[in-house]
Amino acid sequence: MELTKEDFEKVVQNLATKKDLEALATKEDLDGLRSEARALKATVDDIAQTVDRIDKRDVEDSDAHAKNFVNHERRITRIEKQLKLKPAA
Repeated sequence: MELTKEDFEKVVQNLATKKDLEALATKEDLDGLRSEARALKATVDDIAQTVDRIDKRDVEDSDAHAKNFVNHERRITRIEKQLKLKPAA
């Protein structure tokens, strides 16, 4: 099959023009996005580490308060027994 001038012109009409390609991202655009994505990932990783530290500290603080509360309850119970008081309800 031979390519006619009309067939060639139809094919050429469907090709993208320089103006059509201007809206597409360039390699530099993509490199910039990659750099931004790496920076964002580093920031998210830092935030995740901070949240983990805060969470661990929160558990440690809660455990310490609970232990302190139990110790106070025991002391109160001993004092009530020594003073022969009825325990609070």
